[in-house]
Amino acid sequence: MTLKLPEEFHHGYWHLSLPVAQVIYSHNTHKKIKRLCIQALLDSAKHLIDLKPNDEEHYRVLVLVDLPGLWYSQIIVFKGVPILKISLVVIYDLCLKVCKH
Repeated sequence: MTLKLPEEFHHGYWHLSLPVAQVIYSHNTHKKIKRLCIQALLDSAKHLIDLKPNDEEHYRVLVLVDLPGLWYSQIIVFKGVPILKISLVVIYDLCLKVCKH
């Protein structure tokens, strides 16, 4: 899912939706499959964290898990935004914008 740290950020963030969310968005999908998808998101986020350059920029990696169907689950990377400015309200607003697309 994420081989390298993104280079293009729009409005201070980049996001990647779970590629198979449309396929697994069903009440019939086994919990083990959903668990594997969530683990893939977490592993990809960890990979992105490990790729963060040691420079002046602030990078924050967030995993959004939309339960129970995983429809809007995604990884969000913030760049140049200090952690104190990333409040739950900002994240909620961002998720609403991203989920509308």
